Amino acid sequence: MSVSSEPADFTALYTQHLDFVWRNLRALGVSVADLDDATQDTFVVAYRRRADFDSAASMRAWLYGIARRVAWRQRRGGGRRQRLEDAVAAQPLSQRSLDEDADEREALRLVQQFLAGLPEPQREVYWLSELEGMTAAQVGAAMGISPNTVSSRLRTARATFVRYTEVLQAREDGAARRLTRAGRRQANPTPAQRRQVASALAVQFGATPIVAG
Repeated sequence: MSVSSEPADFTALYTQHLDFVWRNLRALGVSVADLDDATQDTFVVAYRRRADFDSAASMRAWLYGIARRVAWRQRRGGGRRQRLEDAVAAQPLSQRSLDEDADEREALRLVQQFLAGLPEPQREVYWLSELEGMTAAQVGAAMGISPNTVSSRLRTARATFVRYTEVLQAREDGAARRLTRAGRRQANPTPAQRRQVASALAVQFGATPIVAG
């Protein structure tokens, strides 16, 4: 998808990638209280820099690169705000998982524990590759590193994951399967939060409010 100046096209981009941007800002250490503003900032920057986007590149990698810089500014401006390790470990359960049984809630806690225990370079690569489904080339473009470096970090993180799940499987059969499923259930914005960000973007652009899906 190219980034067009037409409101309808940008609305489609926003609707398609809102959850991705929201999840990754949270994973990058943006506090819950700042997620609305950080998400808005990410899409404002994307809109203003739409002419810089290479249509042959990955849209998610491009947006992640913007979100990464926004998250860095948020953390830097917040002084002693939680570091990424604490932010991942403390990530709130989604409403869906709160309604599920104890096994699913435990699985989500375990995947957060695993991610928090990884060194930051490996964590970021593992998150984007395994949980967001991005290719090595896309992750490399998003992080500003080579695909070979991505592959190397991912191999190390996967080996750590195997050791981690082996320990868990000693306690409970099937833990690895539930970990992967739980990892994909990180909290997305609520309908109210979607509307709030969409309304704020509409004010920024001086256009018809984006219809938040």
